[in-house]
Amino acid sequence: MGGTGTGTLSRIDQAILLRLVHMASGGLAADLVRLLLAVARHGAVWIVLAALVFILGGRRGRRLAITTGAALGMAAVLAELILMGLVERAGPSTVLGSAVHVTVPNPAPFSFPCAVAALSFAAAPLLARLGSAWAVSCWLLATGIALAAVAAGQCFPSDAIGGLLTGVLCARITVWALGEPMRRRGRMRPPARRPAGG
Repeated sequence: MGGTGTGTLSRIDQAILLRLVHMASGGLAADLVRLLLAVARHGAVWIVLAALVFILGGRRGRRLAITTGAALGMAAVLAELILMGLVERAGPSTVLGSAVHVTVPNPAPFSFPCAVAALSFAAAPLLARLGSAWAVSCWLLATGIALAAVAAGQCFPSDAIGGLLTGVLCARITVWALGEPMRRRGRMRPPARRPAGG
């Protein structure tokens, strides 16, 4: 029974992959996929955005940029150095062969979790704290990058979802460890003096 369920999920995973790959196999869609993956490589776009926030965002911006950098570092280690080696899932071109048109080859040896998705969803929840316009832009960019990785034939949709979960987890752990970066830090009040003779 479990094997049947797993086989069904695998077929759905492959069907979605092939559909997205077909949609992005040429023209402007393929160019957009290449562009998204180029700016996402090693988290470059998120590093640039965090650097701008660090420079222009004042004290809270600096805290947010440092927290974002820590989340990116954690996501890179967890996704690329730990989970990929543990799971060792072969990518679409290995599993499906010539059925997959690979627009941009995957630089990683395995496909789970999707590294660019992990980095994107580690940074997006943090930079989204800058306001509604930032939130919409960051979430759309992160989602676009994850979809581009699938459409390029680099990973399966489930790998991208794994990257999303890895990234969000890293963002939450970083906020838990370092504190909410956008919270105002009030000055500590000196302890109240006791009245003399009390």
